[in-house]
Amino acid sequence: MKTQKIFPINVLSEEEAWNLFKEMAGNCIYTPGLHPIAKEVAKECGGLPVAIVTVGRALENKSEFEWSAALQQLKNAIPKNISGLDSKVYSSIELSYSYLKSDEAKSCFLLCCLFAEDSNIPIEFLVRYGVGQRLFAKIDTVADARNRVHAIVKNLKRSFLLLDSEEGEEHVKMHDVVRDVAISIAENKGFLVRCNETMEEWPEKDSCECSTAISLVSKELKRYPGFLECPKLELLQLSCDKDTLQMLPPNLFKGMKGLKVLFLFGMSFPSLPQSINVLQNLRTLQFVSCEITDVSAIGELRKLEILSFWNCKIEELPGEMRNLSCLKLLELTKCSDLERIPPNLLSSLSHLEELYMFGVYYVDWEPMEGNKEEEGANASLTELMSLSYLVTLKIQIPNIKVLPKDLPFKNETIKFQIFVGNNVNQNNFTEYYNYLIKNSLGLASCDVSDIAERRMLLQLLKKSEILRLKGIKNLKNIAYELDKEGFQCLKFLEVCDSDDVEYVMDATSNQNPRVAFPTLESLELVDLPNLKEIYHSQFLERSFSRVCFGNLKSLRLYALPRLIGFCTGVGPVELVQPSLNQEVGRIGTDEVTNLEKHKMTDIQQHTGPFLELTPIIYHKLFSSNTILWAPNLENLELGRADSLEVVFDLEGPKANTDHQRIAVLAQLKTLKLKNLSELRYVWKNVPLGIQGFQKLTSIEVSYCHRLRYLFPTSIAKLLVQLQSIEIYLCDAIENIVQRDGEEEATDNILFPREIYLEDCPKLKTIGSEIQSKRKSKKINGELDSRPNEHELRSPAFLRRCLECVPRRKNYGLMAVSDQGTTNKSQRSYSVKKEDTLSKPTDPKVSDSDNPSEIWSLFPSHIIECLKNLESIILVDLPSPEVLFQLEELNVEESHMAPVLDQLRKLDLSDLPKLMHIWKKGPERILGFGNLRSLDVWGCHSLTYLFSPSIAKLLVMLEKIEVRHCKKIEEILARAGEEEKEKDVLFDKVNSIVLHNLPNLKCFCSETNALVWPSLKK
Repeated sequence: MKTQKIFPINVLSEEEAWNLFKEMAGNCIYTPGLHPIAKEVAKECGGLPVAIVTVGRALENKSEFEWSAALQQLKNAIPKNISGLDSKVYSSIELSYSYLKSDEAKSCFLLCCLFAEDSNIPIEFLVRYGVGQRLFAKIDTVADARNRVHAIVKNLKRSFLLLDSEEGEEHVKMHDVVRDVAISIAENKGFLVRCNETMEEWPEKDSCECSTAISLVSKELKRYPGFLECPKLELLQLSCDKDTLQMLPPNLFKGMKGLKVLFLFGMSFPSLPQSINVLQNLRTLQFVSCEITDVSAIGELRKLEILSFWNCKIEELPGEMRNLSCLKLLELTKCSDLERIPPNLLSSLSHLEELYMFGVYYVDWEPMEGNKEEEGANASLTELMSLSYLVTLKIQIPNIKVLPKDLPFKNETIKFQIFVGNNVNQNNFTEYYNYLIKNSLGLASCDVSDIAERRMLLQLLKKSEILRLKGIKNLKNIAYELDKEGFQCLKFLEVCDSDDVEYVMDATSNQNPRVAFPTLESLELVDLPNLKEIYHSQFLERSFSRVCFGNLKSLRLYALPRLIGFCTGVGPVELVQPSLNQEVGRIGTDEVTNLEKHKMTDIQQHTGPFLELTPIIYHKLFSSNTILWAPNLENLELGRADSLEVVFDLEGPKANTDHQRIAVLAQLKTLKLKNLSELRYVWKNVPLGIQGFQKLTSIEVSYCHRLRYLFPTSIAKLLVQLQSIEIYLCDAIENIVQRDGEEEATDNILFPREIYLEDCPKLKTIGSEIQSKRKSKKINGELDSRPNEHELRSPAFLRRCLECVPRRKNYGLMAVSDQGTTNKSQRSYSVKKEDTLSKPTDPKVSDSDNPSEIWSLFPSHIIECLKNLESIILVDLPSPEVLFQLEELNVEESHMAPVLDQLRKLDLSDLPKLMHIWKKGPERILGFGNLRSLDVWGCHSLTYLFSPSIAKLLVMLEKIEVRHCKKIEEILARAGEEEKEKDVLFDKVNSIVLHNLPNLKCFCSETNALVWPSLKK
């Protein structure tokens, strides 16, 4: 299980406790002689999960002697009396702490209790506190300390002393029970921790003066002691409300000469206290979200190694900082008010290892290194090139012109995250706030010649793992034009808003022997009006040795109006008539351009042969060759690519049997297609026996107005893990699954858990075109018994509606009104009388005089495949007349067929022709047993909701809502020749809402006994 979260649950049984303990402690408990000891240790945990996991993991793979010692420690423990904390829990966590492998791990664990309960603790704070206190042996650099701390935190999480944070891998959390124990342990080591939002003043002097670490967290902290003698104090953390002006006493720090770490959060003061100059042992000074006018006193802290002004309002760095020759880390992240860094300040920080300046926008960098300090002069970026110890740089540079041309970094192994240009979208760069650096470069609003002139940028391009390009002029080919070696380290590439880009890679030249993008995992191409291909090659066969997208996992293509394919090549294109799957001609791609001007209309699929075979060119994203280039692709998003007509065209040169066994895009999980004006096929020319797409879980299609169906049956059978289908605003789509010539049964098609369909005016059925015949009868348009609007609101009508419903104790009325709020927009409808296909005396009848077709959204042969379906949401579908066609279900004599037994939610909105939700069915049918919610809105041809035989199946139904249905007369009505049910039990229904139903007569006109034991609303 190896879970990283502990949930508060009851005491476990002896067997449950032992099973959990075995999982935590591992196989060592089966060692001869150790097993009975392990049993005793498990019993000492008292069945408490937090005790079991901490003790079990602490003793994992330990020797028999260590197990025996641990057992004695648990038996002899004298835990502190902590209110609400079980003594066994305390002993267990204390034991786990004592079994930590190093003093470094114990120190990091105790540092976590300095933060408020349930905090997301930045691991970087532990790094900086540890460096300041010299907690790490044989560690010289901040980067090495960071690696050490992350390794320690990983082991602490494995021991369940720390937990994962929702903020990601650079934060950690401490369970409140573990924190209580940690504070108790830390108090014995001189820690003073007070986290109280209403605390206004410091604790008593006596408790402070013997402390080694003090952490005070309060929004109301206002009063400070004038002087404190704290000779042992090494760490002071003060966190206040950042909107409160703080006046620190001048002598606050005078008695803290041994202080090594000072952390101030959310404070606002004009200047630092005068006594700060006595802190000559201070190594870590952190200001977070502070407003400080004058920080010149920092220049006196000559041993300072870490200085941070994270998100501080500071306009200028003081020149006195040139004295900080020992400084290793300088943090200016999100100091958006900073405008000036004096010349020669950065270059004087000779031991600087890490500089963080992301979010600093307004520093006007000098183009050349300053030789003298002029009034208002700024530093030059050339100063950074002289820092031989610099190993990490995160910086935002507004203009590429201020970068030196011929001066690379001295340290070639530098880790970097650099923005150049003002138009880089900062929302995409969340990783720039982290400290586990991935080499990242963002270039915006410049000419490609400006990049080529600067050795520093060329040096960084070769090493970039993340590259974002925006608005680069005169750039036509990404790969070899920016890096002749083909980006050997790149994992993420985003290119956007660049009008001149034609190819990501142009491989028509033989001058670049290295394979490009060998490690690329994510590719995003957005708003490139002239992009034609991702990979451009003169000979497709030669492309396999020149390109490698084997690691590509995510591909996002958006606003690429001229894109005609991933790679088209110029060899002959084999064309196959889509319905006959037969070769009809060859054409060279040099003729494609001419054919583009005379695009032929789509050939509809027919059951009979074509009179004439016409060669057609389709622009396809992936051909049968290029689809094999990205075998690990997991996510594909395609939008506003107006030239593409096919996503996956699997037709190609005739392949042998072995070749066809290759699984195509076997790792693909999500597919999103949006606003593709020419898209006709998602899958096309699917050969027999194809394998692939088996991990696809989600398909979303919208604004594709030429798409007539989603996939053929041959593809549907492959989608064994499909969880969700979402289709909306597709004007031409008629069905989801289209027969592709195979006559095989559809019983091995597994439909998804969720189906969402909205605003598809031609959608008639989920499955292929199978219809039943019916006759229509004209109906008397007037019903004198229908209530008017005034009557609908009256109590008399409510009583009449419920006359057939037995009451129970504390029975609540159904909510029936024609006023109220709804989250769906109000729309006008005009349904003609002849469109109503039921008699006023029997709204269930659908026999007709004139033969026509009934369209069932879920025909019987498809219903049998919907074993996994849990949610159906249908919005604005004008064509379907029947939702579930049950008449032709195959029910064998030997058993009853369970139908849609996992369906939990059914939401129908704006289906103007819908006459039946459930259309008849075999008498022995079973199913719909998990349906919980039924919501019907704006279905103006519906005259009843369900029949008694269907109602008896809905044993888990909890909520019924029917709104704005003009013709509905009854909720429960017997369908046709259906036998009368004696009673109908709505055991779980707790809420019924009937709203704006002008023709509703009553809930049920029959004399059925209706039982509502759970009804509340």
